[in-house]
Amino acid sequence: MKKTAFMIALVAVLAVFMFGLSSAATVVSSEAIVSVDGIELNHQHNNLTLATFAGETVPVRVYFTAVSDAKDVKVEVELSSGNYDSSDSFFVGNVINDSRVYRTGVMNIDLPANLKDTTKDLYLRVTITADGFNTYSTEYAINVQRNSYQLDVLSLDFDNTVSAGQTVPVSVVIKNRGFENSDDGFVTVSIPELGISAKGYFGDLVAIEDCSDDCNKDDSVMKVLNLRIPDNAKAGVYNMVVKVYDAESVTTVTDAIKVDGSVATQVVTTQSSQDIKTGETKTYDLILVNSGDNVAVYRLSAVSGSELSVSVPTVVTVDAGSSKTVQVTVTAASDADKGVYPFIVDVNGDRTTFNANVTGNSLSVSTIALTVVLVIVFVVLLVVLIVLLTKKDKPAEEVETSYY
Repeated sequence: MKKTAFMIALVAVLAVFMFGLSSAATVVSSEAIVSVDGIELNHQHNNLTLATFAGETVPVRVYFTAVSDAKDVKVEVELSSGNYDSSDSFFVGNVINDSRVYRTGVMNIDLPANLKDTTKDLYLRVTITADGFNTYSTEYAINVQRNSYQLDVLSLDFDNTVSAGQTVPVSVVIKNRGFENSDDGFVTVSIPELGISAKGYFGDLVAIEDCSDDCNKDDSVMKVLNLRIPDNAKAGVYNMVVKVYDAESVTTVTDAIKVDGSVATQVVTTQSSQDIKTGETKTYDLILVNSGDNVAVYRLSAVSGSELSVSVPTVVTVDAGSSKTVQVTVTAASDADKGVYPFIVDVNGDRTTFNANVTGNSLSVSTIALTVVLVIVFVVLLVVLIVLLTKKDKPAEEVETSYY
């Protein structure tokens, strides 16, 4: 009787134990199949290491067969090494034990873009969980290597808000993240919408910096380029485009810059047209009114035909809330024909048109020649007259008279 009771108890304990083992099993009936970027990984090739390139985003799919009916099945993939980690997951939901193969949706993992060395070993861990089941886990080795040629912009520093007419220094830090050295690199900074750009040369960068032998072998460099915002730039947000390149690679980075726009300016003309004779010089007054809150810098230039010679100051500064009168000097050519000749004065991109009405010769060539001849004749006659008068005024010799 006691023996029978003991056997019953033993069977009960074993049943509970077996049930515990069954409930502790994973939901996966056998090894899951993992596909990374279209390549299937499995542990039959123990030495298999998947080679990938830095900075890529690779798709991962997991295939498995359920060992039993289960719910809340979730698959997670995680790529890690040291302080780097990238993960994604896919919720499968309910599975049925009928030998069907379940395939997850695409899960994306990001490979590290910044490698200190030319290669780096990482590990891809795949876990499958389900309600009431243990966690299935497996791991694969993945080797990441640098792209053959790659230049990166580590840092881009500039004033985010600037004013029209301002010169903006742009600091760019460039690093060689390629497998090979970079030779003869250039950097350009531009704002295409404003039509401005600047270019600089930063030379050679090694793949792995080693200053123990030659400290000139740097893998990074900083360049500062200056962009001058046009004086007539409209207020708004523009794209600043930075491009670093050599013969093998090109990297482009875009950032936003805000331009406050040009200062409140008014150009006033007191007289836009004047009569002028050939060879004559006259002045036109141009009044620059700065109604803004800051000192304004105006850049002036003049455009005219060959009949006129126009001169304006190159740079004029006007204090905030004040005005300044600028004189525009115009000279008509001596051989200019009669007529109205326009000329343009440009002030920070704003153009003002003036007219010079050439009325005729101030003195003709024949008149000038005749005047010269008359002057010469007059001088000659004057000299002759002086000589004659001198002789006439000379006193006669006195004749001594004797009286006896």
